[in-house]
Amino acid sequence: MSHEGAGLSLGPILVAGMLSLDECLPLFSGGSFEKQGSTSTSVKIEQNLSTTNSRQQHLEKISRFMDSSIRLPGGSRIGWDGIIGLIPGIGDVVGMGVSSYILVSAIRLGASRSTVVRMIGNIGIETVVGAVPLLGDVFDLIFKANSRNMKILQSQQLDPAVTHRKSLVGLSIVLLIVAFVFLLLAWTTLSLIAGLFNWIF
Repeated sequence: MSHEGAGLSLGPILVAGMLSLDECLPLFSGGSFEKQGSTSTSVKIEQNLSTTNSRQQHLEKISRFMDSSIRLPGGSRIGWDGIIGLIPGIGDVVGMGVSSYILVSAIRLGASRSTVVRMIGNIGIETVVGAVPLLGDVFDLIFKANSRNMKILQSQQLDPAVTHRKSLVGLSIVLLIVAFVFLLLAWTTLSLIAGLFNWIF
């Protein structure tokens, strides 16, 4: 065997020590290492993008089903979230469960911390206000936390820097609203207790 032939046969073997079996097979069949590596990387990137798009489309379908799948006379839309919310106890739990699923999926898709916090704020507002009888049910139909969160996720993908700034502002507003609602509920509860106490005694 010539030195040249030995070099051609040993080259793939030396490279094979650093690669997996699947990556080495094209080398032994006479393929180009550089070309194969570039092609493999491109295929993996395309597969990842395809998987990401598929998951996001799945979340968008869930969001539309919960927030805007029912068309009303006049063109307005509502979703099953508000209707399910009419069921005492169970409705709020189901709605929060779906919203939490969208949140966790957004994290897996690469949502930033500020985006996640803003999404949690939307879920928190809808959950807290939604717990108020009657008023909460109407609020669920209007606020549509799932649709809001999907828009935030899409905005982050298009312009992360702008979305980050908006998320900080939105978070401040959310905290103020939550604090206001909490104080309102606390004041209402204390007023009811005081009125009941006076009525009894």
